[in-house]
Amino acid sequence: MATITVYGTAKHNYLKGDLALDDGTVGVLLTTTRNGINHAHDTVTNVLATETELVDASYSRQTQTLTGSNLTRTTSTINFDLSDVVFSSLSGGDISLAILYKATGTGGGADDSSRKVIAYIDFVSDITLTGNDISIQWNASGLFDLA
Repeated sequence: MATITVYGTAKHNYLKGDLALDDGTVGVLLTTTRNGINHAHDTVTNVLATETELVDASYSRQTQTLTGSNLTRTTSTINFDLSDVVFSSLSGGDISLAILYKATGTGGGADDSSRKVIAYIDFVSDITLTGNDISIQWNASGLFDLA
Protein backbone atom coordinates (compact mmCIF):
# COMPACT_ATOMS: atom_id res chain seq x y z
CA MET A 1 0.00 0.00 0.00
CA ALA A 2 1.34 3.43 -0.93
CA THR A 3 2.07 6.07 1.68
CA ILE A 4 1.92 9.85 1.31
CA THR A 5 4.17 12.14 3.31
CA VAL A 6 4.22 15.94 3.34
CA TYR A 7 7.68 17.46 3.06
CA GLY A 8 8.73 19.36 6.18
CA THR A 9 9.76 22.27 3.96
CA ALA A 10 6.24 22.36 2.46
CA LYS A 11 4.68 22.80 5.91
CA HIS A 12 7.17 25.55 6.66
CA ASN A 13 6.62 27.29 3.30
CA TYR A 14 2.84 27.07 3.71
CA LEU A 15 2.95 28.67 7.16
CA LYS A 16 5.27 31.44 5.91
CA GLY A 17 2.92 32.18 3.00
CA ASP A 18 5.49 31.03 0.42
CA LEU A 19 3.29 28.12 -0.75
CA ALA A 20 -0.43 28.43 -1.51
CA LEU A 21 -2.60 25.35 -1.85
CA ASP A 22 -5.60 27.20 -3.28
CA ASP A 23 -4.23 28.97 -6.37
CA GLY A 24 -2.30 28.12 -9.53
CA THR A 25 -1.56 24.52 -10.45
CA VAL A 26 0.08 21.51 -8.88
CA GLY A 27 2.05 18.89 -10.74
CA VAL A 28 2.90 15.24 -10.25
CA LEU A 29 6.10 13.66 -11.51
CA LEU A 30 7.24 10.03 -11.30
CA THR A 31 10.65 8.70 -10.28
CA THR A 32 12.34 5.38 -10.97
CA THR A 33 14.44 5.55 -7.80
CA ARG A 34 13.98 5.72 -4.05
CA ASN A 35 17.33 6.99 -2.82
CA GLY A 36 16.20 8.44 0.46
CA ILE A 37 13.84 11.32 0.95
CA ASN A 38 15.39 14.48 2.34
CA HIS A 39 12.90 16.75 4.11
CA ALA A 40 15.31 19.67 3.65
CA HIS A 41 14.60 19.56 -0.09
CA ASP A 42 12.23 22.34 -1.02
CA THR A 43 12.25 22.40 -4.83
CA VAL A 44 11.90 19.89 -7.66
CA THR A 45 15.54 20.54 -8.58
CA ASN A 46 16.64 19.48 -5.07
CA VAL A 47 14.62 16.26 -5.29
CA LEU A 48 15.88 15.38 -8.77
CA ALA A 49 19.47 15.78 -7.56
CA THR A 50 18.96 12.47 -5.69
CA GLU A 51 16.04 10.83 -7.53
CA THR A 52 15.73 9.97 -11.23
CA GLU A 53 12.63 11.09 -13.13
CA LEU A 54 10.98 8.53 -15.39
CA VAL A 55 12.06 8.66 -19.03
CA ASP A 56 9.46 7.19 -21.39
CA ALA A 57 8.08 8.42 -24.73
CA SER A 58 4.52 8.37 -23.32
CA TYR A 59 5.38 10.08 -20.03
CA SER A 60 4.68 13.69 -19.19
CA ARG A 61 4.14 15.35 -15.86
CA GLN A 62 0.47 15.77 -14.96
CA THR A 63 -0.95 19.07 -13.64
CA GLN A 64 -4.19 20.22 -12.03
CA THR A 65 -5.63 23.66 -11.50
CA LEU A 66 -6.26 24.52 -7.86
CA THR A 67 -9.37 26.27 -6.62
CA GLY A 68 -10.52 27.14 -3.15
CA SER A 69 -12.43 23.85 -3.11
CA ASN A 70 -9.13 21.94 -2.82
CA LEU A 71 -8.92 23.16 0.78
CA THR A 72 -11.58 22.53 3.38
CA ARG A 73 -11.47 23.62 6.99
CA THR A 74 -13.11 22.37 10.11
CA THR A 75 -12.62 24.01 13.48
CA SER A 76 -9.05 22.75 13.92
CA THR A 77 -8.07 20.99 10.69
CA ILE A 78 -7.32 21.98 7.10
CA ASN A 79 -7.74 19.20 4.51
CA PHE A 80 -6.09 19.24 1.07
CA ASP A 81 -7.58 17.17 -1.74
CA LEU A 82 -7.10 16.69 -5.51
CA SER A 83 -8.70 14.81 -8.36
CA ASP A 84 -7.12 11.48 -9.25
CA VAL A 85 -4.24 11.54 -11.76
CA VAL A 86 -3.74 9.22 -14.76
CA PHE A 87 -0.47 8.65 -16.62
CA SER A 88 -1.27 6.91 -19.93
CA SER A 89 0.49 3.99 -21.63
CA LEU A 90 3.72 3.94 -19.62
CA SER A 91 6.34 1.25 -20.25
CA GLY A 92 10.02 0.58 -19.84
CA GLY A 93 10.90 0.26 -16.17
CA ASP A 94 9.53 0.65 -12.69
CA ILE A 95 8.29 3.64 -10.73
CA SER A 96 9.10 4.13 -7.06
CA LEU A 97 7.80 7.57 -6.08
CA ALA A 98 5.37 10.23 -7.19
CA ILE A 99 6.36 13.78 -6.26
CA LEU A 100 3.64 16.41 -5.80
CA TYR A 101 4.89 19.95 -6.42
CA LYS A 102 3.58 23.47 -6.99
CA ALA A 103 3.78 24.22 -10.73
CA THR A 104 2.34 27.77 -10.89
CA GLY A 105 0.97 30.35 -8.47
CA THR A 106 2.38 31.06 -5.01
CA GLY A 107 5.24 28.58 -4.57
CA GLY A 108 5.34 27.67 -8.28
CA GLY A 109 7.65 28.94 -10.94
CA ALA A 110 8.94 28.92 -14.48
CA ASP A 111 11.34 26.03 -13.88
CA ASP A 112 12.12 23.23 -11.43
CA SER A 113 14.50 25.38 -9.38
CA SER A 114 11.57 27.54 -8.23
CA ARG A 115 8.83 24.87 -8.03
CA LYS A 116 8.28 23.98 -4.38
CA VAL A 117 7.69 20.34 -3.45
CA ILE A 118 4.59 19.53 -1.41
CA ALA A 119 4.51 15.79 -0.74
CA TYR A 120 5.68 12.44 -2.04
CA ILE A 121 3.93 9.14 -2.51
CA ASP A 122 6.07 6.09 -1.85
CA PHE A 123 4.62 3.09 -3.69
CA VAL A 124 6.58 0.85 -1.24
CA SER A 125 6.73 -1.93 -3.86
CA ASP A 126 7.86 -0.55 -7.21
CA ILE A 127 5.23 -0.52 -9.96
CA THR A 128 6.39 -2.28 -13.13
CA LEU A 129 5.39 -0.40 -16.26
CA THR A 130 4.01 -2.63 -19.03
CA GLY A 131 2.30 -0.15 -21.36
CA ASN A 132 -0.73 0.23 -19.11
CA ASP A 133 -2.21 3.39 -17.64
CA ILE A 134 -1.05 4.23 -14.13
CA SER A 135 -3.71 5.86 -11.95
CA ILE A 136 -2.92 7.65 -8.73
CA GLN A 137 -6.12 7.56 -6.71
CA TRP A 138 -5.90 9.89 -3.75
CA ASN A 139 -7.56 8.84 -0.54
CA ALA A 140 -11.28 9.70 -0.55
CA SER A 141 -10.76 11.74 2.62
CA GLY A 142 -8.03 13.88 1.00
CA LEU A 143 -4.29 13.76 0.55
CA PHE A 144 -3.38 15.17 3.93
CA ASP A 145 -4.56 17.23 6.88
CA LEU A 146 -2.81 20.09 8.59
CA ALA A 147 -3.92 20.04 12.17
